[in-house]
Amino acid sequence: MSQANVPSRITVREAQTSAERTAACAVQFDVYVGDGYVDAERAAANLKPETLMSGGTQLMACRPDGTVIGAVLYLYEGSTLQQVAEPGEREIRMLGVAREARGEGAGEALVRASVERARKDGATALVLWTRPTMESAQRLYARLGFTRNTDRDILDERGFTRMVYAFVY
Repeated sequence: MSQANVPSRITVREAQTSAERTAACAVQFDVYVGDGYVDAERAAANLKPETLMSGGTQLMACRPDGTVIGAVLYLYEGSTLQQVAEPGEREIRMLGVAREARGEGAGEALVRASVERARKDGATALVLWTRPTMESAQRLYARLGFTRNTDRDILDERGFTRMVYAFVY
């Protein structure tokens, strides 16, 4: 998956500064709370730059003017934030694209960048989980070569199944 397939107007890079990490978390907060996936209290407790930095790095999708329109958390091997990764795998969590930017290719760019980063890290697979209601995300993952791993699905305490996907190298 080369970056050549990503729309040129979207740039993906690692959040470096406190302001960038805060902007990435703000996008994720707006998506997950605004789309009804999590309540604001839970999101505020979990989407803190200092918490996320301890287990991974925020990748941001930006427009040419630098506006952050999407973000994903790329977890380090052995991160305490991992939920579905097995030894040798990398995991991404909380992919989110601002509502007004959907359809611009930011989600695809973030996933492609994560796949490339995991490949460079020598991972055996890149894994993630999604909710049954996140149908557009499931279509994106399938289109980019991820496969469903139903044997790794997890029942979430909130009453849905965490659907596990893997991109195997």
